[in-house]
Amino acid sequence: MITGVIDIGNTALKAGVFENNRMMRFLYAPNVEDFNDFFCGPNGASVVEKMLVASVAGISDEVRNAVLQILPDSKIIFWDKPVPALRLPFSICNEYWSATGIDRFALAAGAVAQYPKSNVLCISLGTCVTYNFVSKDGVFEPGAISAGLSARLRAMHNEAPALPLVRADDYINILPLNDESIVDTSTSILHGCVNGLWYEIRGYIDGYNARYGGLTVLITGGDLIYYEKYVSGIYRIFATPNLVLQGLNEILQYNNF
Repeated sequence: MITGVIDIGNTALKAGVFENNRMMRFLYAPNVEDFNDFFCGPNGASVVEKMLVASVAGISDEVRNAVLQILPDSKIIFWDKPVPALRLPFSICNEYWSATGIDRFALAAGAVAQYPKSNVLCISLGTCVTYNFVSKDGVFEPGAISAGLSARLRAMHNEAPALPLVRADDYINILPLNDESIVDTSTSILHGCVNGLWYEIRGYIDGYNARYGGLTVLITGGDLIYYEKYVSGIYRIFATPNLVLQGLNEILQYNNF
């Protein structure tokens, strides 16, 4: 079966087309107009048989109408608030259900699909950093949320305007950072924010590992590009791009309709 998923984030739309659970196409788009052709073949007909559209911030009428041009409503799950009939490939305490972001459910589903019967910590590096744990028994426990890298860099400038606004993109070629990377105020700020977040991540990993043992760690999200070299070669820590899309597809496949 060919399926399609859309993840509406804080800054852009991400979409994927899957065949037999393998991603065949990926799209990163700033607005809805860019993905209409993505899901259709040369004849204008949909190439996907069913679709899941998810958003933590709500799904606009513009997006709904665009998606309904691709498939009928009966073949689409719109998920921007709790859907009582939606089945998930893991268990979660009822107290967490309404308070947990949809993206975090998707991360958990992706973890279960890739590493079943394992203790897995999913760390998403985006506007915020989220820590999401799934036990080897398939129980999802949403963990901490902290400020993302860009938020940390902006906060230092906003709270202390004499400090420059540093953009990590401008320094990506010198990552990973060490003490010799500090040559001025900007690189001092960058070092503090980039490496500070990395030390936070390693601290959470150590904490979960001490509690559960045999931990597998998946790191994903838009800011993963700044940490791929930090992750490279570390035992049982894996850079996993597009884990949210993979998890959304897993949930879509788990629901027969």
